[in-house]
Amino acid sequence: MRQDNAFDEKMGHKGNPLDSFTPYDDAFRTMEGECDDLLIPLVNYFFHEDYGTNARVTRLRNEHFVESPDGSNKKKITDSHFGITDRGRSKLYHLECESGKYDGTILVKMFEYGSQIAVDGNINNKIQLNVSFPNAGVLLLRGRENDPNDAGIVIETPGGSVNYSIPIYKVRDFDTKVIFENRLYFLIPFLIFNDESRFSILDKDEKSRNELVGKYHKLMVRLSDEVDEGRLSGYSLSLIVRFVASIWNNITAGYKTLQEKVGDIMGGHVLELDVVVAHRQGVAEGKAEGAEEQLISMICRKLKKGKTVSQIAEDLEESEIDISKIYTIARKYAPDYDEEKIIEEYWREKTDNKREVS
Repeated sequence: MRQDNAFDEKMGHKGNPLDSFTPYDDAFRTMEGECDDLLIPLVNYFFHEDYGTNARVTRLRNEHFVESPDGSNKKKITDSHFGITDRGRSKLYHLECESGKYDGTILVKMFEYGSQIAVDGNINNKIQLNVSFPNAGVLLLRGRENDPNDAGIVIETPGGSVNYSIPIYKVRDFDTKVIFENRLYFLIPFLIFNDESRFSILDKDEKSRNELVGKYHKLMVRLSDEVDEGRLSGYSLSLIVRFVASIWNNITAGYKTLQEKVGDIMGGHVLELDVVVAHRQGVAEGKAEGAEEQLISMICRKLKKGKTVSQIAEDLEESEIDISKIYTIARKYAPDYDEEKIIEEYWREKTDNKREVS
């Protein structure tokens, strides 16, 4: 992933931009490397594929040594190199994520990496050498309106000309409607870049900041619903919210008020959402006991903040009746709200009620 020099200087990054490692790199490589449910829909959209949920993803070596003009070899790391196998067919893919301005130089890097990937998988029968270039694509985090939607690489050989296309996608072109229709949850941590041009306004205007926080709150709630529907794993959701927080903290480093006022909320929301995920995933997997205990823990945290039953029910999207049952027990242990004692009494009372019914 490459950054432009101006942004590097502003953020305090030093050295070759091509070798920089940022929260954006971390987000992209981690989600690609660990979450099939995030990666497969992205590939389907970017490359017009139709891989199913049972498709098998194989992560491949992404460290390559590329020869420099002076003849030395430098180790380069691709943002993403993997293969997908589904219904008897397999393809290789190479994706790069760029945070700098698009100027076409990425195409050189795409060719260098593509060539090395092709060499790594070569078939040589002593008479003929066969090499296969991967399907390649680029995601521009700061893409501009006039940046191209695709580019091409033409290779002139003694036997003739060969060419292939590289699709280019810009985060600015994706809204929540497109993202949820196509399950492009992979892109959500990077949506922050779409608000970057407004940071100076957000830094001064409290109303605008609150609207931004509200937008991300709705996004996270909607993602939680996707977990309920089985369209997204709880683990993938926890990574998404973690990277929303880390990218936010990095990209707003030059805006003190914005980072302090919204950064704390983003970070706190991530912690709270982890509990929501654990609770909802427990329900989905039939682990009712663990899920209910997670809910009790979450309610106790909100009671310590002085929230009412109706406020807690609204925050957690639970019925007031269910919240009230736990609240009736929890208030006995105010103001410390000892979770272990509350959970113990909750299960004892629930067991007694079952006995009475039977």
